[in-house]
Amino acid sequence: MNPLSQMFWLSLAGLASLPLWAAENLAPKAKVSADSEYSADWGARFAVDGQVPSSSEGEDRHRAWAVKGATHLQGATLAFEWPQPVTVAEVVYYGRTVSNRLDNCWNHCDVVADGKPVQKFDLKKQHGPQRLRLAVPVTAQKLDLRFAGSDGNDNPGAAEIQVFAVPATIADLIMTPPYPPEYLQALIAEKQELKALGQLLNQAEVAALSPEMLELVGAWLDHADPFVQAMAEWTLARQIGQDNDQGAAVWPKAENPAWFKRY
Repeated sequence: MNPLSQMFWLSLAGLASLPLWAAENLAPKAKVSADSEYSADWGARFAVDGQVPSSSEGEDRHRAWAVKGATHLQGATLAFEWPQPVTVAEVVYYGRTVSNRLDNCWNHCDVVADGKPVQKFDLKKQHGPQRLRLAVPVTAQKLDLRFAGSDGNDNPGAAEIQVFAVPATIADLIMTPPYPPEYLQALIAEKQELKALGQLLNQAEVAALSPEMLELVGAWLDHADPFVQAMAEWTLARQIGQDNDQGAAVWPKAENPAWFKRY
């Protein structure tokens, strides 16, 4: 498939999966500050810029907030203040995971609204969105996210923070490789196979599809929709190409998996 054809399929996948509406992310509308910033290149403002680097990238300068580990390794506060009170139902945390490091993610987050504690959350060391849904939505003009605990010895922080007045949908979240299985499963459940394939194609570009993902894509080679078939074929072609470009031919093998035989 030539580059123009690839662009066509990816554009089609994006259009086919656009939601009819999306929850508004309130975070960029707030004045954002932090009690620690590693430098101006990792300031608090980069936690609301809409960018989440993939874990395979080498750095997140100008795309993430990071604290000075020498003084705030075990805790820091990221504050949001709006001109008027807003309703907060859910916060989404994206940890710092560039260079495939998970020790720059926080372990815990206390949500505080207008100075009053609201709810505590335990965080996972993983790439991608972590949804902090409040048991009861709150209305506040200032929201503090008090992070605590870090297992590394570097500069923890956040690649991105989203704030929603209503629970976010899958379409509202920012996804970069590697994609969490539950995200792909949700897309499939919503009959958004083209969007799921577009995300898997992105991941195949860095040769990062798991055997389970490859079997999933292989099953779509027999899909009733010819667009889904074509996207599945191109995704597998990119994965095979990436594997065989590593210095030695990987495919075909003496014992090929079901997806490769179908391909």
